Amino acid sequence: MRSLFSDAGKDDRPFEQSLDNQRFWQFTGGGLLALAFFLFWFGLPGGLAAKANWVGFAVCNQMPAHSFTFGGHQFPLCARCTGQYLGAWSAFLFLWGKRRLRAGRWPHRSLLMVLFLLFFPWIVDGINSYGAAFFAGPLFYTPHNSLRLLTGSGEGVVLLILFWPLWAQTTWQQPDATPVLGRWGELTALLVVVLFLDGILFFGAGVVREFFAYFSTSGVIVFLTGVNTIFATAAARREGKATGWQDVWPLLAAGLVLTLFEIMAMDHIRLWLLPGAIP
Repeated sequence: MRSLFSDAGKDDRPFEQSLDNQRFWQFTGGGLLALAFFLFWFGLPGGLAAKANWVGFAVCNQMPAHSFTFGGHQFPLCARCTGQYLGAWSAFLFLWGKRRLRAGRWPHRSLLMVLFLLFFPWIVDGINSYGAAFFAGPLFYTPHNSLRLLTGSGEGVVLLILFWPLWAQTTWQQPDATPVLGRWGELTALLVVVLFLDGILFFGAGVVREFFAYFSTSGVIVFLTGVNTIFATAAARREGKATGWQDVWPLLAAGLVLTLFEIMAMDHIRLWLLPGAIP
């Protein structure tokens, strides 16, 4: 009888340790979420509109001539950055709708080549735009916010599609063998959706533009959190251990805290370099 109870106790220890470990991560995640709320609410000055401007200030030039407006207010992000995060949001929502958030494979080679080609308009338009800003005139053609929006959107789609399998492989114990994009039709559909959203933003006004202004700016926090979650996962030695979202959200909370610290640090560095540049 003694050996029977002894063996049962030994069998229970790994389960109890696993349960304690899970409780520890859930408790830690709750604390990190509370810290993230504190950092966002008290670390970034002003109301929600001002906080959005400080988020944009950390990552974007915010040049008035390069930005859209709504109701007399400038977007927190320039047209190119607005497009970039709108494109990334569109790609993320596409993956969510297709149930590909565990997809751990990149698209096949021909699709990858097309994705890389989408980088070139962004590079060319960026060089041309800054050439017009810092020299006597445009290098190739007259810059326009519509082109900044379109080329930024393409770049945002590419970055999200290339990044996501890395995130899935780092996070999940068993990432899906499905590629994030499997067919030409999926890429075409995604790009059509992005073009449609760009058109609504460009031709819209008032509350429509206001929505896109804050929706795209939220992408800064969301997607930097995704990147920082990889670092948090590696630091916690949790690579490839998540079996469900209950294992992931504490790591996302850690990534969010890192992101908010980074945004505040970049804001202070920019203010130190350019004392008069207040968003």
